[in-house]
Amino acid sequence: MKLDLSGLGVEFTKPQALVSQASIVLYGMPGCGKTTLAASAVDVPELRDVLILDFENSSAAVAEKYGEHPNLDVVQLRDWKKATQVLDMVLTTPHQYKTVVIDPVNGLMQLLQIEMKRRVSRKIELSAKAKLTPREGAELKALAKVNIPSATNNSMGEPGTTEADYGLIGNEATHLMARLNAAPFLVIMNTHADQYSSRTQPREILRPDMPGNVGRKVVTQKPHVVGFMDSQTAMVDGEMREAFRIQFRPGKVGSLPFEAKSRVGLRDEIINPTMSDLWEAMNNNTDNK
Repeated sequence: MKLDLSGLGVEFTKPQALVSQASIVLYGMPGCGKTTLAASAVDVPELRDVLILDFENSSAAVAEKYGEHPNLDVVQLRDWKKATQVLDMVLTTPHQYKTVVIDPVNGLMQLLQIEMKRRVSRKIELSAKAKLTPREGAELKALAKVNIPSATNNSMGEPGTTEADYGLIGNEATHLMARLNAAPFLVIMNTHADQYSSRTQPREILRPDMPGNVGRKVVTQKPHVVGFMDSQTAMVDGEMREAFRIQFRPGKVGSLPFEAKSRVGLRDEIINPTMSDLWEAMNNNTDNK
């Protein structure tokens, strides 16, 4: 007898149907084609409409090719409060977008750092005043309830990023990744490459850039695909020229190792990739190794 979960509001799904709900991290140095690759999802019928949440004006890089495309929209966000409101609506409200691009995801977390420093500065300012207006008193009371770092300054006399800050950023990054990983659409997260080492891992390695140790871990652990992008000289259309490259298996750039992975059937390396290439491989598993 087939198990019946309908009374719980739970449906059975075949694994292949979940490919369109995967999460992808693309990382590399500036100018290596991350935003262009993500925007090319608009050329795949199954992946459009496409929404880019732009935290760094990075979508300007695709204006020439996709500037007036009817199935590609951009929302520019420059503060944490507005960004979280938009993200919450994107993740909880039905909409037409089948692909959402976070560009760059480390830019989003940097907005949180700026917001925390703003709150600390404001708390210090209000605490130092001899007399507060009723509105200022309410603001200070509200700030006291928010889980923000203590009102201490860095060596420059400004609110700095402390260990407590990074703990909060790590919690937010973990929560964000869990929500993006569970989204009912394809999520593409772009970020920069960062050389990283620590006491437990003294050897430098290239990883996706995120603030704090926890952020760096979850941005590689949670998503289904982590692709490292760079450029190289390669044979393209019968001649040697510079080409973009994406790699889905850990490797090295010179002597520097980098992180990468794929759980959805992508070959180790693709030259001049488009989302059409990735989508075909993810669905047909023709590139599985």
